[in-house]
Amino acid sequence: MGTIDLSKSSIYSLQNVYLPPETDVLILDDNQLESIDLELPQCIEKISLENNNFIAIPQIANLCLTTLSLGWNCIEELNVKNGCIFHNLHDLNLQQNNITELPHAFAQSFPSLQILSLRSNKLCQLPESFCDLTSLEDLDVSYNLLVDLPNSLSNLSSLESFNVCANKIVTLPESFSSLNNLEMMNISQNSLETLPLECSSTSTLTALYIHNNFLVDLPDWIFQLNLDVFEYNGNNFKEDTNELLESFRISQQEMSSSNDWNQCADDWDAEIAENRIYSGEDDPRSVLPPRQLRSPISMSPFYQLPAVLHRASIIPRVKLMRRPDLAVCVGQFDNAD
Repeated sequence: MGTIDLSKSSIYSLQNVYLPPETDVLILDDNQLESIDLELPQCIEKISLENNNFIAIPQIANLCLTTLSLGWNCIEELNVKNGCIFHNLHDLNLQQNNITELPHAFAQSFPSLQILSLRSNKLCQLPESFCDLTSLEDLDVSYNLLVDLPNSLSNLSSLESFNVCANKIVTLPESFSSLNNLEMMNISQNSLETLPLECSSTSTLTALYIHNNFLVDLPDWIFQLNLDVFEYNGNNFKEDTNELLESFRISQQEMSSSNDWNQCADDWDAEIAENRIYSGEDDPRSVLPPRQLRSPISMSPFYQLPAVLHRASIIPRVKLMRRPDLAVCVGQFDNAD
């Protein structure tokens, strides 16, 4: 088994490229490709085609493929032609494209998806059939133009990480209350005025972002959570709600400080080391070496994610560590070497 890395090779076509039969990882980032015009080895499991010129998902009939990354392309439509079904695809990255809508057959084309990023596109809605992705665990539809969410949201029963920040959502559907496996939820930077009165994830949710909405009050279940991260500033809370929030924040800090953070440090380092850390105003895909996590996550209501981070945040103990392309942006770190 082997990895072939042809990134930044000024490739326009693959017709003259030879891939050994044992190739299982193919990296073709930062080229000028518009299509896949060669027969791929049957054992390929992962393909990265970031920053090329694709306007549609390439027709890759490969039963072994589990990971496909097409971020930073020019994709506008997701219609998979000729009945091509990605049976074993678990991880699909489509962020930073020009996608305006999802076809009704999207879930049928990707029946085994567990991780899906549609971040920074132009989606206005998700079809009800989208929620047939019952294996989905990590969904990122942040920085789109969504005004609502499907009523069938509860069908995403495996969902653990849900990022819908920076859209135009006014209300959450009642079905939201039935998502009982959520560990991270980011609904910040929307137009929410209220939250559902009930939530089934109170025992699992450890990171909640609700900042920069139009919330005036909060439901009781918020104050039953045991959170590592809670961001709530930038709302229109009433005075009594602010008092409750301050008491809740203090209680969470006291609970956090009673834990043995040093005992967790090695585990956190291992999780962070499997990811890539992004920083700076230059190419957001530039990579810095992993750094040592020194202290637990801040519960300060004034905490803000750095504006230069263009990808989703990593939160210790929330299962975003499976994504090697996410950005670490919580906690405190030593200076880079």
